Amino acid sequence: MACFEQHAATLRQWLVHGTPRQRQIAAIVTERQRGTVIDAIAAQLGIHRETVRRWLARYQQGGLGAIERDSRRPPVRRTFDDQTRAAIQGAATNDSGVVWSLVKLRAHLKRTHVVRDISPERLRQILLEMNGRPRSWRGDDCAPVTLVPEEREQLGHMQLIPALRARATIVLAAAADDPIKAIAADLNTSQTTVRRWIARYREGGVRALFESRRYGEPVVFTAETRQRIRAVAQQSPRAFGLYAERWSLAVLRQHLVQQHVVNGISKEWLRQILREGGIALLAEATLTREGRTPATHSTRAGAVPTGAARRKMQGQTAPTPAAG
Repeated sequence: MACFEQHAATLRQWLVHGTPRQRQIAAIVTERQRGTVIDAIAAQLGIHRETVRRWLARYQQGGLGAIERDSRRPPVRRTFDDQTRAAIQGAATNDSGVVWSLVKLRAHLKRTHVVRDISPERLRQILLEMNGRPRSWRGDDCAPVTLVPEEREQLGHMQLIPALRARATIVLAAAADDPIKAIAADLNTSQTTVRRWIARYREGGVRALFESRRYGEPVVFTAETRQRIRAVAQQSPRAFGLYAERWSLAVLRQHLVQQHVVNGISKEWLRQILREGGIALLAEATLTREGRTPATHSTRAGAVPTGAARRKMQGQTAPTPAAG
């Protein structure tokens, strides 16, 4: 926000000594300047996100002057009789297959002439006075997310990867029956993002949380596969007919693929699996005097050395060309 710096002192004063509305406006502008998303601001202040958007738009258009003029006006609070409130509740709880939101319900009430006009915030307050919004409003979101132990373990490993941490956390929080709004506020993201990843999980499980265009298809390793990987890593490469004296991540990965232990695995996943078993590859940590790992003196795992490499391993010297 271009004019935030010149208004910073006034906003700080509003936060401490302002009216309730001024404190709310100052909190909205300040949090938005810090990069907080609109849904998180609305959840923090207990207001609707449309209210947050409205005050931000007024601030962008006219600065604090426009907001201060509006904040001095006495609020217009429309009153609704019991009959109108009952009609609102009936529309909100109508099981017609429509997944309501405050904006959709507001448009429906105006279209059917239940009310002449009502703000989303006022509608939210009325519904809160009448036991809140029905849980069915969230559509499929209201169905609990059920995770098997293996999926929980996979999501726990995904939380170690920065690019996938938020997605795994969203699904784990949904499995704990945390509300969408609370998950979005905790992760400083939008409710739309939270719903999108929950929907993807419902459609395709843990695999659907990966974006193929960026991260490729995930490789799922069972406990048995992990144990086999560690068992191979604890043996010498020579035991498998390889020329390397010690394992490196590259050599071990290629050997596991060639022996069909895994179809594919990244070095990072391999490192994490070995770390879980307390295994550290010496070839990754020990350097020779030339600054190369012992494994780099050998050829690829399973390949047959030729020429000078074969003679060096057999202790022979290169033939001396005959004098012409």
